[in-house]
Amino acid sequence: MYQMKMNGHIDHMVASFYIKSGNGFSSSVKFGSYDTAGIAPGTTLEMYKTKGTASWMINARKIALNGLSMIDSGSTRYLNLDM
Repeated sequence: MYQMKMNGHIDHMVASFYIKSGNGFSSSVKFGSYDTAGIAPGTTLEMYKTKGTASWMINARKIALNGLSMIDSGSTRYLNLDM
């Protein structure tokens, strides 16, 4: 992403993830900014800082997928969004 920013391809070092599940839906990743159209009505944009500049790891205390709890601890764990 640093190279995309330095070469003028993107304005900001930001990646946005739009995730939809179900038949006929698709998910996407946008580099450089975000789209307000991708934010579901009644929700807000959430931003997460990575653990460092060399990885896509974000800290998490609770994670659920489709209502199933994957992580639910009092301590911080790191989730690696491996690209």
